[in-house]
Amino acid sequence: DEIKKLMLNKIKPDLKELEDRKSKKGIFVYNKTKFEFIEDKERINKIKNKIILEKGKIESLKGTGASTGLIKARARVVKTDTDLKEFKKGEILVAPHTEPRHTIYMKISSGVITDEGGITCHAAIVSRELSLPCVIGVKNATDIIKTGDIIELNGKTGTIKIIKN
Repeated sequence: DEIKKLMLNKIKPDLKELEDRKSKKGIFVYNKTKFEFIEDKERINKIKNKIILEKGKIESLKGTGASTGLIKARARVVKTDTDLKEFKKGEILVAPHTEPRHTIYMKISSGVITDEGGITCHAAIVSRELSLPCVIGVKNATDIIKTGDIIELNGKTGTIKIIKN
């Protein structure tokens, strides 16, 4: 509406307001009834990931490399205890986070990916102790990666490539 009114000379541009907007970084989202300007980086990333998910075009993800190593293997997304029971040796453990009870599965995994965590989280520390490639803080990894996907995990660069779904 604002652009239309400006083009039809129905309103005059507020130069100070335009200058303020120019300095902000964000995205405009149409939410069924209105446009909304979003500046919050975490909310922007969630929206971008949702759009990419809907288009089905995610080929790689980025997080923080927590333990070096490069591995290509099948993924096992673990959100529940039932998922843990189905874990197979050599799979890459993909979880929201890890806890001490996950350690026995980490020992037989070929790598670890978590949605959350910092460099001193459980997944990072145990992965370093076990010399497992590990990438932490990969937002929405458990939503994007599916059990059975073949992925390449680079624990040094913090990148994950989805090779085959």
